[in-house]
Amino acid sequence: PVEFHLMRYQPRPWSIQDSLLVGLIMFRDLTTTWKDEMIKANMLAGGDKQKVDFLFPSRTGSEFQPGSNAWALAPSRTAARHAILANDPHLQWGLPSIWHMVHLQAPGLNVSGVALPGMPAVILGHNDKIAWGVTNLHFDVQDLYGERLDPATGRYPFKDKIEQAVVEREAIAVRGMRAVPIDVIVTRHGPILTDSRPYLALRWTAAEPKTFTFPFLRLNQAADFAAFTNALANFTGPAQNFVYADVDGNIGYQAAGILPIRRKHVGDVPVDGASGEFEWDGFIPYEEMPRSYNPPSGMIITANQNPFPAKYAYPVNGSFATHYRARQIEARLAAKKDWKPEEMLSVQTDVYSAFSHFLAGQTVKAYDARNANNPGLNDTIQLLRAWNGQMSKDNSAALIVSLLFQHVRKAIGERAAPGKGIAYEY
Repeated sequence: PVEFHLMRYQPRPWSIQDSLLVGLIMFRDLTTTWKDEMIKANMLAGGDKQKVDFLFPSRTGSEFQPGSNAWALAPSRTAARHAILANDPHLQWGLPSIWHMVHLQAPGLNVSGVALPGMPAVILGHNDKIAWGVTNLHFDVQDLYGERLDPATGRYPFKDKIEQAVVEREAIAVRGMRAVPIDVIVTRHGPILTDSRPYLALRWTAAEPKTFTFPFLRLNQAADFAAFTNALANFTGPAQNFVYADVDGNIGYQAAGILPIRRKHVGDVPVDGASGEFEWDGFIPYEEMPRSYNPPSGMIITANQNPFPAKYAYPVNGSFATHYRARQIEARLAAKKDWKPEEMLSVQTDVYSAFSHFLAGQTVKAYDARNANNPGLNDTIQLLRAWNGQMSKDNSAALIVSLLFQHVRKAIGERAAPGKGIAYEY
């Protein structure tokens, strides 16, 4: 590639460790709730606790734009009376794209779909019997622990005892120079992230002992829902929503990944690591994770929304997406019962934003209620008044409402934590 020539970069031979690192990069990109803990803790310092808590709800969360979508339709809702599965996963922008199409054939294996570079399997796609897609679950699998660490000795207290941190020496390669060494201090809760007090350690399911597995080869060979869910029993993360359909007309859903159980804290702000009062109480059993098979509605939809029932047996926290995308997909799919596979593209490319449409309407109402007549704003208000909520790239109203939301969000954050509104990113 031209980039290699420009950077004078010669890659070394690929290794099994590199394939594992690709999976861990997905963990890094798709589990980032520790940043939300830092933001909330910062806003709570000097802010109104009730208002800040309201802005960081534990069971709904932030709307990632764009988010991944996946759905399955039962034969009763399709023109050919076969199940249909559609998936449009969204990851960080990259050039070249992180996904590449592949068709793998071997004895006992015939699977097509998309894969990640260096991963020896199809990540989402179909074989002769089943198809599957994924969206990010967004369950909170990271916690920050404040450690009373002595940086000179690496010792720290835990449950009235003194423990010794481990120092792991890493090296950052620099072209034309010696590698720069860096020491990473690791406590029982994980590596220390901050250089000054309070020292914060990150506990993360990706770093739990013996938790990283790769069940996709088994998934690629699955022939029915039982084999599909059995394969996902060994999927550790990053936690995902898996949507399923098969040639016999069945549709299904399975949440998969290692999810911590928190009994004494929510996981929304850093907690005291020395007391031992805020440890994880194991992980949610796979058998009790959300699952669905041939629901009466004939539809399964996941758009990063919270899939856990209100009275779920275990505490739930995460940066789940709001309901807008899921409801829009549901409304589109429920509008007819003779869907064809090629028509799924119209749903995937739907750019209607119910929230942005609502915000535009509320802005117009507020302007009208004040009987305002501002020559500098009248044209803008007319654009918002006539807008249909479509976030198309050349739409002036879409740009205006996007900028308006940035100001509204900052103003709301300022009400909760004066001087810190710009940090509020939900």
